[in-house]
Amino acid sequence: MNAEQELDLAAQMIKRDAPGQGIDFEDPVNAYTLWTPFPNRMQFCGGRLALHDAYALAGDHIHLKHLYVVKGSVSGILKYGRG
Repeated sequence: MNAEQELDLAAQMIKRDAPGQGIDFEDPVNAYTLWTPFPNRMQFCGGRLALHDAYALAGDHIHLKHLYVVKGSVSGILKYGRG
């Protein structure tokens, strides 16, 4: 699977799993959200008002191997990489 396919799959899973976790993308605190894959689903790890705050939150999750930062209702998705 290439990087674009990986992001598309992650976005589809987030859209599918967000309602079940009670995530309201219209809430300003969820302007940017952080997600990690678990077996067969995506787990919400937190929401932030600004992108730099979402990246800071991702940096705090050092025990997670894969993290995705999502803008709004998955209007944009980035894979967070450790540098």
